[in-house]
Amino acid sequence: MFNINENDIPYPYERFRARLKEGESFAVTGLTTFLRLFLLSKVKKYSKKKVLMVTSTEQTALKYQSDLQTIFDLDAEIMPFQDVSMYETVNPNLYDYAKQIELLLSKPDVVLCPAKSLLEKFPNEDFFKKNCIKIKVGDTLDLGKFSRQLVHLGYKKTTMVSDISEFSIRGDIADIFSLNSHPVRIELWGDEVVDIRYFDNETQKSIEKAKETIIYPVYKFITAGQEDLVKALQNNEENEIPEENYFEGIEVYQSYFNKQLTGILDYFKDYVLVFDETTEIYSKYELLDEECEKRKEDLLKYSAPFQGEADEIRRGLKNKKIPNQVQEDNINNHFTYEEFLRETSYFQKIGFNNFIDGNMFDLIEFNSQPLRNFEANLDDMTQFIMNYIAPHPNPPLAQTSTGSLCSAESKGAREMVCYYRNGLPRTCKRNFK
Repeated sequence: MFNINENDIPYPYERFRARLKEGESFAVTGLTTFLRLFLLSKVKKYSKKKVLMVTSTEQTALKYQSDLQTIFDLDAEIMPFQDVSMYETVNPNLYDYAKQIELLLSKPDVVLCPAKSLLEKFPNEDFFKKNCIKIKVGDTLDLGKFSRQLVHLGYKKTTMVSDISEFSIRGDIADIFSLNSHPVRIELWGDEVVDIRYFDNETQKSIEKAKETIIYPVYKFITAGQEDLVKALQNNEENEIPEENYFEGIEVYQSYFNKQLTGILDYFKDYVLVFDETTEIYSKYELLDEECEKRKEDLLKYSAPFQGEADEIRRGLKNKKIPNQVQEDNINNHFTYEEFLRETSYFQKIGFNNFIDGNMFDLIEFNSQPLRNFEANLDDMTQFIMNYIAPHPNPPLAQTSTGSLCSAESKGAREMVCYYRNGLPRTCKRNFK
């Protein structure tokens, strides 16, 4: 890890630290790639808050994650997003959803969030507290009642679990693949839980024991008590309701079943919000919002139950076959641009902007630039120091490398970070293995 004497860094960095401590929003400009990483690594230290950084793309988030780990030994988690639209009747990726819920509930110190991730809505924390099942060693468990609870939470009974949302019961053993990286096996002696352990769903071998486990709902809503709505959404004229009460593509109607869906920002409302190019983030989010609105219009136009008799409901008329809550206004599965603007206004915000953004009133400008590559030519290096470095008592933090600038992710590259004070170079080297 690089060790830099922060007390030597000049006035712009002093302002950066002061604004963080005061809880003010501001923008920073004139940054090299390394200086972005360095400042990002210090946000939590001086703000005393956790950090949520919004990037324009997933690729940018992955690069930040790699560089923060490699250079500063700082772990950062990336918030995944679903590849399918919230307005398509296609099942989402439950493994991505499991990771999303893990991050939302665990609240890591540093979260890197591609702009697209912010579009998705989730149940609030009270939903998970109310609908989860907590099981500890020593608890009494009725497997019949437990099986019905799992069905209500969206799980499907199978002979052997192999995927998220499945469970099986064999004698006194219950296997459940909840929103975890591995399924859990609960062993009973009579009605008492005597053992809990996670296992590999492919080999069926145990991985680790646990004293307790939490089983979360598979979906963002619970259909129990809303059977009439399930029937209407399926256009089902029969009286029977499927045992599971869930059907393929039901997620597109999530806002009917759960009126308390919220955005990612609500989970991280105590974080410092960092924008990687503020103008680019806002423009990208506005375009994503427009795309979602078009998908929503297509759903309302072409998908059941929004055709035929449902048109009367959208005009405010009653219909016996379809519940009144199935209305156009109730379909709102994404976090709109207006909601994004409103929610971000409550955060302490920092913009890492090489393009000046008029929305940030306080601007801190760093005079940083990459040093030239001397390719081990000491004469050229000495001449450069004499001409450009020595005359300045407090030259800016800078970097150079034997390869491309900011080559932290390049395996085998040796990068040198130099900081000069009073004309004397101080150098820190690191081999990237």
